[in-house]
Amino acid sequence: MGQAASFMIKIIYRDTAKADLKEIETYYNEISPRTNLRVYSDIHSDIHSAIQTLQLFPKAGRKLPDCRRRFVSNQFRFVISHKAYKDRIEIVGVYRHQNRKS
Repeated sequence: MGQAASFMIKIIYRDTAKADLKEIETYYNEISPRTNLRVYSDIHSDIHSAIQTLQLFPKAGRKLPDCRRRFVSNQFRFVISHKAYKDRIEIVGVYRHQNRKS
């Protein structure tokens, strides 16, 4: 049997990414406070799953000219903009593709 990876690359969220995540939560809360918890929970899980994939495959996603990469979550198609370094991944932003450029 194979062993699980003993080293996970550290994830760092820039302030812009933290603000994006808060904005996503606020948006869904404003649309429907009653269903927000379920919907936002599903969205949060989708984004978290994409970031976990980046921990295993830091160079996943499309490379951009400024050395960032764009990785798209599976279910809700959120773009995770990130920079991969040898010892860490910096999450630069999290957004819906149609809502913002790169």
